[in-house]
Amino acid sequence: MQEELPITGDALRQRRLEPQTAAEARERLLPMVHSVVEAAGRLPSRLRAERVFVEVRLLPNYLAASHFPDTLLGRIGAIPVGSRADVGEYRTKTKVQEVGTRRLILAVDDDGLELLSRLIDRPGRSRSDQQAFAEIRKLDRISIASPEEVVVARPADEGTSITWEAVLHPLTVLQGQPEPLDPTTMAKWHSHVEGLGGRTHRDFVRQVGGLTFAPIALPASRAEQLAGFNPLRALRPMPAIRPHPRLGLRSAARLSPAPTTDPRSIFPSVAVFDGGIHSTTSSPPPFFPRPHIDLTTEPADVDQMHHGTGVAGAVMYGLTAPGDSAKQPPCPVENYRVFPAPQIPDDLYGYWVLDRIKDAITAGDHQVVNLSLGLELAVEEPDHLVDGWRVHLPLRFRGSLRCGERVDGRPFVAAGHRPCR
Repeated sequence: MQEELPITGDALRQRRLEPQTAAEARERLLPMVHSVVEAAGRLPSRLRAERVFVEVRLLPNYLAASHFPDTLLGRIGAIPVGSRADVGEYRTKTKVQEVGTRRLILAVDDDGLELLSRLIDRPGRSRSDQQAFAEIRKLDRISIASPEEVVVARPADEGTSITWEAVLHPLTVLQGQPEPLDPTTMAKWHSHVEGLGGRTHRDFVRQVGGLTFAPIALPASRAEQLAGFNPLRALRPMPAIRPHPRLGLRSAARLSPAPTTDPRSIFPSVAVFDGGIHSTTSSPPPFFPRPHIDLTTEPADVDQMHHGTGVAGAVMYGLTAPGDSAKQPPCPVENYRVFPAPQIPDDLYGYWVLDRIKDAITAGDHQVVNLSLGLELAVEEPDHLVDGWRVHLPLRFRGSLRCGERVDGRPFVAAGHRPCR
């Protein structure tokens, strides 16, 4: 039985608050570490990157940044490349309760895994070994993600080939920035998908913030086999854009034009991405001084234009009632027509729309983006279930999708499926 190594200073004074000792953690973690080392050794080269991706769960007592196990991870050369939300036991002297915690995703080479096994089993007497061993008390699980954890959603019909959004881990972190998977590992991924009878869409692979988004088509019955690819973070059916609701326009005669369509202020500039706005023969136009900008070459759809016109009016003039006079717009609004999208194999039109939006707001100087049509996906998904829509937009337009909040000091409204509060 390994004796517990001595602890000193603040750790000794706080001993009564520790949920477990390093010796207790050793008994719990050692079988897990042996299992991880064996599983990593069985991974064929075609299903892994240069490093293996391993997950360690923090006890909720140690979520503060000051408790991060830097010494342990540095000793074994483990590189944190992400995390997942999880639930763990928060332990005090008087109670144990389940609360939210984090699973760190680590990129570790084979030597690092062997060193972790030896460190937990028979820690050396050097100062660095003792400090690293002491930090295992902060962990209660070490594992390689199972296929059930990677496949986060699936269709009811297992035999149907569907389009999936696969999200792959960053390869490493350089100078504080996550680096995406290298071409060699991506070639292994494409071969793995095609070896299972799937189709890859290399033209739609996107790498953002170190993550790789790789849409594929594959029968649901092969999802678990696909999830055996160790760098795969998550696999879910491709999120679809919600259908346009069918609606008619209110009679324009019931709303009197504003005295002027010139905005009261030049800031902020708003971009609306929708089905376009109806044109008018009046000169000057009574409500929309500028026609929409076409980002799609597909013919306009009347129902989608109804929706786009309604959204554009709401953005420019707010809530109105029959008989009202429209008020002067508070700020400039630019309308972009992105629907209908062209027909793209395996229903990848959502990625096409996202690319058009990203290009337009990158080239422009808009501070607010309105997407009244978004994904059939809850915006409050756990943060590890990332999707392309939430990470591909420039940083200032990302967030929790609530009206009126700010990201990087910039106001935004993005993919807002919720009313402003």
